[in-house]
Amino acid sequence: APSHFPDGYAELAAAGETVQVGNILYEGLRTPHTVQWTLDVQQQLGASTVLALGYVGTRGINLFTVNNYNMPPAAFVDGVLTVPVGATRRNPRLEDFQTVATNADSWYNGLTVNLRRRMSAGLLFQLSYTWSKTLSESESIGRAGVTSDRTSGSVLHVDFVDADKGYAPWDSRNDFKFNYIYELPFGPGKPWLADRGLASHLFGGWQL
Repeated sequence: APSHFPDGYAELAAAGETVQVGNILYEGLRTPHTVQWTLDVQQQLGASTVLALGYVGTRGINLFTVNNYNMPPAAFVDGVLTVPVGATRRNPRLEDFQTVATNADSWYNGLTVNLRRRMSAGLLFQLSYTWSKTLSESESIGRAGVTSDRTSGSVLHVDFVDADKGYAPWDSRNDFKFNYIYELPFGPGKPWLADRGLASHLFGGWQL
């Protein structure tokens, strides 16, 4: 297939035979980026414990997609994206005319609860819970994922990227985490076996 640069598009469109195009990079790629905002409220509970309630919002902009620019035109009919019966490719001389673009967005909203206790009386712990929702117009988060298999990030129709908006593959609605450290009450400075004898040294200093 013709591959001259920078007139590859025009040369392919003018080709006198059917051409299968594997992947062509779009010349107007923009840098993907995110915008994030947070709100956090904390309350001291006693001398060693803090309760925090928070909100996290993230907006992903200019995410990578794979677009077939040679798809037949489509339109919404009764709220359903529809390709008319008998519609043909925009350029019958080409098969898939795949182009990598940065024309998708993503949205994340999460509420967090975090309970933290610093080491006190031999106990330290952190408990956190996040309830969130992630929506995206592209299932790929990077150009590498798009160009490696040419299926990640594929959109339903190039003219209606927003029709792909839905739950992201990495959406995790509920996330619960708990970790702790507990010092066993044996050994020097502890309630039991504090006499610094052999048993104190053998059983002291252990943590769970």
